[in-house]
Amino acid sequence: MRIATDITVSLIVIAVLAAGTACAAGEFSLQAFKITANAPVQITLPPNQQVKQPTYVTAAGEWKQLEVDKSEAGLSFSLPADAIGSTLILLDKPDWLTLPDTAAPILEAASVAGAAVTAIEQAMNVGHLSETPANVTFTVADATNPISAHHIRALLNGQPLSASGGSLKIDQSADGKHADIVITPGDLPEDKHNIMLIIPDATPARNTLIAQLTFTTAPLLRDGGFEELDDEGKLKHWSFGSWHSGEASDYEISIARGEGRSGNALKFVGISGRLNMVVGQSVDLVTGRTYILSGYSKGDCNGGYVSLIGKATGDAKAQYDNTSACKQADDWTPFSWEITPAENNKNYIIYLRSTSKGTVYMDDIELEAKQ
Repeated sequence: MRIATDITVSLIVIAVLAAGTACAAGEFSLQAFKITANAPVQITLPPNQQVKQPTYVTAAGEWKQLEVDKSEAGLSFSLPADAIGSTLILLDKPDWLTLPDTAAPILEAASVAGAAVTAIEQAMNVGHLSETPANVTFTVADATNPISAHHIRALLNGQPLSASGGSLKIDQSADGKHADIVITPGDLPEDKHNIMLIIPDATPARNTLIAQLTFTTAPLLRDGGFEELDDEGKLKHWSFGSWHSGEASDYEISIARGEGRSGNALKFVGISGRLNMVVGQSVDLVTGRTYILSGYSKGDCNGGYVSLIGKATGDAKAQYDNTSACKQADDWTPFSWEITPAENNKNYIIYLRSTSKGTVYMDDIELEAKQ
């Protein structure tokens, strides 16, 4: 390549390799020259360079025909004035490529272990699963150009799928514009997990869709029996605190070792002042579902109850729901509460609470999706 002035030329090769199954799609590839120049230049290429529908993109983003001269010395062209700065040049524009195209592929559907995700968004949270799903499938489409299957990337918790023994399979249509992307997560611990897909199209710009799906295989509520303590004797999954304004309060929140229905129990003691004792844990709830929170309580007052608080998004109203007070009882008494997370809320927290003088015990707290 002979260049008439000081410019930068780089070759971008875009290949779409259909990773199909029995019905393999065609191969989509193109070569784009990226040229950066601050003045008009003339470029000469070898005479065996294939040229078909040569095009370039202007500084304004418009694709135009590029005039190329052929001679024994080779193929030559001048950088058009409206492309000075930085441009992409296609000397061999494939028939399947449609320009201009600034739209990324779209997510049409998703499923988890064969069950369809009802709310299709670029960031989806399907909440609690009883086990790691055997597969997660994303169906994507592009109305204008093929999807660049060769450049699709999948990350699980920010790492390649291979880190957990997972795998990726792509079944792409013959025209390249539709693809089912099947992810096998592999061996995962009980925890919250995030799958991220990066899906470009086959244009020179590589318009890209980023789709995410989050799920958790951890219990919806951790350590409802108050048994998991750290080296300092504090609960690992619960946080202690007190809410009040103005008048101070005197209280105690502790783990009553060996005083629960089985093992430990949570113990609130209200002594004086404006009391509002809380023990909270974040929970991964999904709007549109109903959950059941249950547990046992006893105590010498009617102060114990449970709250669900959700942070509002946009113009929505924050959720703040409470159970009725647990009744005074000498023996362990069961309670149960149906929870429905409000639309357009997030960051849900369950709070076990007491607002009265006296002692309240709680134990064996469970949170499950309603069947």
